[in-house]
Amino acid sequence: MDTGSSVNFCLWLAFCILLISVINFFRLQKEKTMKRFIIASICAMAALLCGDPAFSAGLPPTGQTKCYNNTAAIDCPTSGQEFYGQDAQYPSENNPEPRFEVIANGLAVKDNATELTWEIKTSENLAGRYSIKPDTDPDKPDKPVKLLPDDYINNDIDGLNKSNFAGISTWRLPTVDELSSIVNLGAKIPAIYSEFAPVNTDYSYWTGTTYKGEYGASSAWTVNFNIGEVGTNNKTGAIYVRAVSGSETPARSFKPDNADTVKDNNTGLIWQKTPSAVKMTWKDALAYCESLTPGGWRLPNREELRSIVNYAIFPAINSNFNVLLGKYWSSTTNDKSAAQAWNVDFTGDLYSDGTVTTAGKTTLYYVRAVRGKSLDPPAFSLGDINHDTKVDLADVIDGLRVLDGISVTVYTDTEVNGDGKIGYEEVIYALQVAAGLRTQ
Repeated sequence: MDTGSSVNFCLWLAFCILLISVINFFRLQKEKTMKRFIIASICAMAALLCGDPAFSAGLPPTGQTKCYNNTAAIDCPTSGQEFYGQDAQYPSENNPEPRFEVIANGLAVKDNATELTWEIKTSENLAGRYSIKPDTDPDKPDKPVKLLPDDYINNDIDGLNKSNFAGISTWRLPTVDELSSIVNLGAKIPAIYSEFAPVNTDYSYWTGTTYKGEYGASSAWTVNFNIGEVGTNNKTGAIYVRAVSGSETPARSFKPDNADTVKDNNTGLIWQKTPSAVKMTWKDALAYCESLTPGGWRLPNREELRSIVNYAIFPAINSNFNVLLGKYWSSTTNDKSAAQAWNVDFTGDLYSDGTVTTAGKTTLYYVRAVRGKSLDPPAFSLGDINHDTKVDLADVIDGLRVLDGISVTVYTDTEVNGDGKIGYEEVIYALQVAAGLRTQ
């Protein structure tokens, strides 16, 4: 089914659901029917929007396209050779062409991998969107006044929205996940894609994600575009801001895949539940993951490893994972210094937990392997609410019955968002499959 016919079917099906619920509402005028009307209306509108809040197309690429040994760039090795299994050898499946498009006469850039739109900074708007504090030395340029992220939202982003900047009135401060997604780990300083030119300062930028460690609400997460580090800063610091527009990236959702693995419901990635028992060098970390059985395991790239950081809690990792406190290797080299690779801090330290930095490749860190698909595929597909081995309108109807409080036999092992229940997201998922908008 092509996209056009899929959308038409989706609209037709949503209309039918909504029409039936309206007829029943006016015919029966009962409290329970009102509940049915509301449930059906919500599901119908979700189908009309053809959206899926619980899933994403996967993580965008890191930008790294070269391979490295412990000191320099090399020709990418083949399976079985030393240093096989690094970032550039496992390209992202979510890498549309083009990845970025400059829009609105050069005022904004659209990321086709995340569907987010970003503000483009120029020498004029970099200064014009900040309060400026003249430097005491008249020969030096003026500097931005120190701003809290909340102050920026109130004073500057409101201004962007009121002026309908770039034809958009939904600008906001990005989350740490969103801002990190535009770091280009294959670029020299600044570590950002060329479409964001002309002005790309190689300094830190605010995110709207508050730090949960030692500093509490007084600090927020930042991304440094010098090389791409992810860290924190006191909110009174003077830091740049790049506004974003679009639906906020959903929080990560994890659930056990089997006794030894954990599944990321957003990306479909499968993780080792328990990391390596010992620390190892970067070279050994690559080999360790490639040697795991059954095959398919690899060392995660920087953004994959960072994706299991839970910025809403402390320590910053989902409870489905077993944790050995320490730093963990990624497969991504520091392009600015080939003797270093990226790592993520899971030490539980009040000052650094969740940060993303680089270290010498001979340093000893823990390893948590990842793979792209489940080791033990379920006997029944996601969304197959009634266990009839297919996902169709019967599953949609059974899901609606559950929402309506009607007793019906359903199976929670086919739920899609990791909450162990059959609910709105399962109904929407089944509806999308039935409409041909999603493949199993």
